[in-house]
Amino acid sequence: MRKSLKIGFGLGFLLSFNGLSAQEATGDSQGAVGRASNAQSSGPASAAQNVTRITDLAELGYQTGLELEGLTGSRDLFFAMPSADQIESLSLRLPIKSGSAFESRRSLRIEAGDQTIYTRSLPTGNFEDVIDLTIDPALVKGGFLNLRIRYSGAITEDRCVDQRIAGAFLLLDSSSALTANLRSGAVDQVNKIASVMPARAEIVLPANGSEEQAAAALTLALAQPNAQIVGISAAGGGGSAAWDRARISFASTSSPSLNAQWIAGQPALQIGGKDPAGAARLLRTQWRAALGAPSANEARSSRGDAAARERITLADLGADTGVQSISERGAWNTVIPVSAVPAGQSLEGVRIDALVANDGGQTPAIINVLLNGLLLGSAEAIPSKRTSLNFDFPDGSISSLNDLEVSVTRQVAGGDCRFEPQGYPAQLLPSSSLKTGSSGDPVDFSDLASTFNAGFTVVVDNASQIASVSRLIQPLANSAAEVTVSYGEVPSGVPYVYVSDTAPQGSDPAIRFDKGAVELEDGAGASVVSGEALAGMTIVQLVEDGGEPVLWIRPGSSFNQLSSAQFDEMTLSYGDVALIADNAIDLSFSTQRDRLVDIRYPDSFSLSDFMSEYRLWFIGLGWILASLGFIYILRRIYSSKKSAD
Repeated sequence: MRKSLKIGFGLGFLLSFNGLSAQEATGDSQGAVGRASNAQSSGPASAAQNVTRITDLAELGYQTGLELEGLTGSRDLFFAMPSADQIESLSLRLPIKSGSAFESRRSLRIEAGDQTIYTRSLPTGNFEDVIDLTIDPALVKGGFLNLRIRYSGAITEDRCVDQRIAGAFLLLDSSSALTANLRSGAVDQVNKIASVMPARAEIVLPANGSEEQAAAALTLALAQPNAQIVGISAAGGGGSAAWDRARISFASTSSPSLNAQWIAGQPALQIGGKDPAGAARLLRTQWRAALGAPSANEARSSRGDAAARERITLADLGADTGVQSISERGAWNTVIPVSAVPAGQSLEGVRIDALVANDGGQTPAIINVLLNGLLLGSAEAIPSKRTSLNFDFPDGSISSLNDLEVSVTRQVAGGDCRFEPQGYPAQLLPSSSLKTGSSGDPVDFSDLASTFNAGFTVVVDNASQIASVSRLIQPLANSAAEVTVSYGEVPSGVPYVYVSDTAPQGSDPAIRFDKGAVELEDGAGASVVSGEALAGMTIVQLVEDGGEPVLWIRPGSSFNQLSSAQFDEMTLSYGDVALIADNAIDLSFSTQRDRLVDIRYPDSFSLSDFMSEYRLWFIGLGWILASLGFIYILRRIYSSKKSAD
């Protein structure tokens, strides 16, 4: 299975906002925000209408599609749905790719709600097709449609053939999607809208938004790659055939804390009141708890902070822990964001619980565990009993987003011509958990999550900078963190994010701009980044102010366009200095561990710089002087002894 980033935006406001209704808003976005401020928070939504909701595999976390390798495999997919009586129709569209290196007999079966709705054979060789199916809404149970993909096959009927030569696969494209035509009653209240709202979200922050509204927007966006803060002028106008993007806007302090409305024929949410940041924290807490979110503070809030600090399970992270039928090899991938760790804690290791069925063979299955491509260890599985493995994370192996892979490999009992190759079930148990410990001072950008999760301040000039700042700090804190925004005033005694052309007072950044031109060179003196290029880049540095960590962002020429950058291209992780050109991190390095980059100031001269530049010459001269002095002393001693004789 290809790596999937399972950080969705939202299921469920549950029952907390049952009484809130949808209100019609028409016209441009600015007008919609203003009119919605006066919307009532109770009663039916007369303007509600049918909505087409499309959920693709990318939204479920399979960014590059869903791949089943070899000749056997299955996956369960869960699509959030309202009750069956609120669904007009359901349709499934699956673009598939399939192939095998040798002639084989393979089949695909699709089940919905434990009922088979489709089956077909897959031809030999490379093959592409699109499967279109109509699904009975009555198969929706408990707020979800459970879709199961079953894939199986064999090369020939000859039992002596080694199945590993098949080179077979089945790939469901990431655009594979379930289309639900919802009746108007399915989205006429806030909790109903939230239960089926798209994971992709636009958070519309006005250019003159208050500090409290800016803090609320950041709260909604933290740890959420599918959320994007935009200005009113950049917000989508709606009117598309499908509801493919959630929309959250802000209203005046006299408006309800949370309200639902219709904009251009699509449902939307609106935050008002005097404490929009508090409302946003509450909403995000419930979204993440319902989803199984990457945040111990949120997903396990009902168990208290102490329990969250003691144990973070893979179930808390929304990991794929489904049962797989494995004949040779099966794998589970989980993304572990550092923002999931409670404040003051850091990732130290993992405990893996796995259950592997007994296949009757003499050779036990092997469980392998990798972190970011680094093998942590392996062990033999105990047949039909829980196998637990404990591993510590090596120093320097943790990033902001960590890929944990657990695989099970079996010895196929088919080469002796007695048994046909057969798949046996195995599961990565949801009780698998992370080990955490007390964190120290942040050294890399990824270490900031431990501090920021306890709360931090963002210092900007105005609301227009919030969208770009959001893209940089999204992986570094979760939305349970208490975020405050200050327009220009620097706080004291707390960690903060600082957006300015000048460094924070009292800090000593690695790259300074008060010494004239700056150049980056490698160890051989060759230019890595010229001063001219550096001047136009957005430069992010981890500095310190009064003992508190500060993320200093010096805006470059394309800073205002960072809000539209891809999430994975803007993830601050390794190092304490990052150079951003256009919409991607161009270079990131550590000034505390690496000696790969030297920072030079051609226009500035100081004794320390002079000593540093010619340090090798001074070392050589020192050795020469010391040698001459030693020779001189020996000659004096020799002369003294000769005179005495």
